[in-house]
Order: sequence, then C-alpha cells, then structure tokens
Amino acid sequence: MKKSLMSVLILLGVMALSVVLAELFGLSVTVMVLIATIGSLSCLLILFVVPRIRQQIAEREYRQLLRESVHLIVGRARYRGRRVLHYADGSVAVQTSRGMLAFDNFDSCRQFIDGR
Repeated sequence: MKKSLMSVLILLGVMALSVVLAELFGLSVTVMVLIATIGSLSCLLILFVVPRIRQQIAEREYRQLLRESVHLIVGRARYRGRRVLHYADGSVAVQTSRGMLAFDNFDSCRQFIDGR
C-alpha cells in the first residue's frame, strides 16, 4: 500500500513537472509526453528495481561468506528477518539491504537491527 501510494505520487509529480517544463520552454505536447514518460519510467525503475538488485547482491555476499569464510562459522540464525552468521571468536555478520555487516558481538548487532 505504501509503495503503491508513493509510486502514484511520483508519477503525478513527474507529470506536473513535465507540464511546467513544457510551458516554461515552449515545448510541444509530444516532447512533454516524452519527458513525462521517460521521467516516470526512471523513477519507477529506481523505486522498484534498485532495492531488488541490492537484495540480490546481499544474498550473493551471504552465500559467498558461507562457502569461503576464513573464520569458523559455529551457527546460522535469523534475527528479525535478517540472516546472521555466528563465528567461533564471538563476532557476527548480519545480512542487510546494504550487504553483509560485521559486528564484534551479537549485542552490537542487535542494537543496530533494533535501531537503539
């Protein structure tokens, strides 16, 4: 619901901006429609495709850590929907939308996820 509302607002904003640009520069209706279409498609691409690509990169990084980890992995878990790797030295790595982040202990990882 939130994403669909945001996409509708973005589309309306891009269309309004294209009308303003067309009036300001005296552009034809065809150019105005072209600007609105290109702007809307690029905004939707950013809104929907980029987060999916970032998630796929984080997933690939997680699987690579599982295969090629130098440290001994003693456990795998999930905390609030995020994958967590526990190492023998007490450190952890957590999967985020930005990729895998390493922490010295699980408490600091939990504080990061909970936003404290």
